[in-house]
Amino acid sequence: MSTSLSIHFSEQVPEIVQKRIRYIFETFCMFYGYSFNQSSKIKFIYGARKDDSTSWKNLSRPSGHSTPNPNWDTVLGHPFPVFHGKKENIDWLAEAFEWVSNLHEYSITELDSVGRIPFKKSLFGVFEIPIEVPYANLAFLKFNEELKTLLGKKWIQKPIKQEALPLWINIHDIDFLPTTPQSTAKRLFKNLGWALINKRDLNCFLDITIAVIRKLVKGKNPLNYLPTLIEHHKKNETGSSFAFIMSQNHRRDGNYNSKSKYLINILKKGLDQNIEMIVHGSYKSLEKNNLLKEEFKQLEKLITKPVIGNRQHWLKFTPETLFSQLDKIGVKYDCSMGFSSAPGFRNGAAFPFSPYNFSKEKAYKLVEFPLIIMDGALYSVSEGSKKKASSILKKIIDNTEKYGWGGCSILWHDTVLSGCQQPKYIKEAYWELILGNRKVVSGETGFSLFKKHSN
Repeated sequence: MSTSLSIHFSEQVPEIVQKRIRYIFETFCMFYGYSFNQSSKIKFIYGARKDDSTSWKNLSRPSGHSTPNPNWDTVLGHPFPVFHGKKENIDWLAEAFEWVSNLHEYSITELDSVGRIPFKKSLFGVFEIPIEVPYANLAFLKFNEELKTLLGKKWIQKPIKQEALPLWINIHDIDFLPTTPQSTAKRLFKNLGWALINKRDLNCFLDITIAVIRKLVKGKNPLNYLPTLIEHHKKNETGSSFAFIMSQNHRRDGNYNSKSKYLINILKKGLDQNIEMIVHGSYKSLEKNNLLKEEFKQLEKLITKPVIGNRQHWLKFTPETLFSQLDKIGVKYDCSMGFSSAPGFRNGAAFPFSPYNFSKEKAYKLVEFPLIIMDGALYSVSEGSKKKASSILKKIIDNTEKYGWGGCSILWHDTVLSGCQQPKYIKEAYWELILGNRKVVSGETGFSLFKKHSN
């Protein structure tokens, strides 16, 4: 039986601080394997230290207010930005809340040309903070050290793992389907032009060209890789979810929609293989009234079963809009919280969590599996260097598995894994990751394991 904990507050702690700290304390208990029970005799008293109030003004700030400049400390060899307190008196729960809740991003009103939070406006861009470090995990580790005296023999030294191996949530976004020979040819020329003209990466251009030629020689459609990918996962006993676009309301949406015959055939094959299908929220899905809800209904109608997961196409969203709409729809989990330009920990979290609802000052019901590694982001930061990509990937994987038990999501497009969209080393990085000593699962399985872990 796990150690049961409760949290109580000294009288001077403001109500809004109590709500935010209670949320992050429950998240901490879930992460470490403690049982949160407000009736527990083991009571952590928040606000008992004389200098605790110094962090409350910042912690209680409205969601539209930006984050003040941090002080800096070092935690387990990592430079650590301190937003709540000073060295020797850091409020570790407040630090964790700052990251997991994504409070800073709610103050950003200037979006990029797509409609996303710009990386340069994030905590990482504004304060030049390395994104490869899971700061919320480190804050939880430090807070847990403070509990050692209170808990005595019931203290849990390391986060309890429900699985023997680190847990990874594997999602494939399906942005293109080879519906006709003409659409395939158009997409291939687009990929080649992107590599040669946009990226000016001759090696990428050659990798794509060679992959296309090899498939054509074998009489295969270069971009018809999805059935093969499904078979690979079945053979290797690795789980995955496939995210499909249901609407075409913008040129950046997929070349198919819910009425495409090719899609319907693919979904049938996926059902036969017991593959999870989720919604890939279309480009305009959060802008048009109830469009995302309608997309869930469309996919559920096609596969005749509930759809519980989501990832936004182009990662086009702001957290408040995304989570409020998903919550209204009743979606169980999302895998959108990452940056398209940089792999790493956007929420500072190498673990799943329920996002925070600032309008109601409590957690949303859905679970976020933070997106920490994406094929395009990995390529963007490596810019043609296999060695650099491998180094970046290793650092993120090591930090994920060293400071927790996993539960983060990864994204590789099927067209990238076909070898016909990005350099081959990006494809190779994927197989090295999922075929390692890890438990790789679908979002549906990950959600079930998360609920088991948090109960």
